[in-house]
Amino acid sequence: MKKIIYNEPLWYKEWRDLGFECVNGPKVISLDIKQKNEHFQNLKKQHDVLVRKAKKIKNLQTYFQSYQLDNNEILCLADFILNAFFFVSEFPKHHMQEELIQKFTHFDTKELREDTLKFIDFQNDYIESIRKLSIDNEAKLDLIETLYHPDKMIHGLFDIFKQFQEIYQSIDYNPMLFNCTHNINQDDLNQFFGHIGLKIDETPISIYPTFVNYNKLILMVEDYHYILLIGA
Repeated sequence: MKKIIYNEPLWYKEWRDLGFECVNGPKVISLDIKQKNEHFQNLKKQHDVLVRKAKKIKNLQTYFQSYQLDNNEILCLADFILNAFFFVSEFPKHHMQEELIQKFTHFDTKELREDTLKFIDFQNDYIESIRKLSIDNEAKLDLIETLYHPDKMIHGLFDIFKQFQEIYQSIDYNPMLFNCTHNINQDDLNQFFGHIGLKIDETPISIYPTFVNYNKLILMVEDYHYILLIGA
């Protein structure tokens, strides 16, 4: 397994998860931390400050409200914008905002990721399929607005991301917390993959630290690529 370890978060994923938590609450804790030591308590305090500041930003509901659809898929406008054409590992590229606007402006269903947005019938009348979704009417209009006026909607999302970035820079956390990825070794990976029922093979894996998910381990499986987020 080819392993690449980073000491900076996967920022678009980090900000997306921060927005999701602000609106929908924290996800289920993945790590069973039996001893809440001083380091854990400090991280929790910093995390709570981060979320408290982030919740003051406008329009979070528009982009991060999560809906469970009839087919058990989860719909969130931020995911719709970010995941339609790109995998998570492709987020940190230059001019991401401009690329997304261009992709949505010249909307080509052939360029859509095959494994996402299955709740919308892009091959036929996708406006009608959006109208039939079991979500708020306002959320339906936001989806349609994204397809017809992507520059406005995408600028709005990235404006929130910019404010998230400023909050990260303003809180008093120790930059060393992002060195947590360097503590993982091959035995740890073998144990983790075995625990979730996967076998380590030749698939490359990228390992990133995460602060907003400070008490979690998150594995994402992309085409021929694993991404592991390690909580600080």
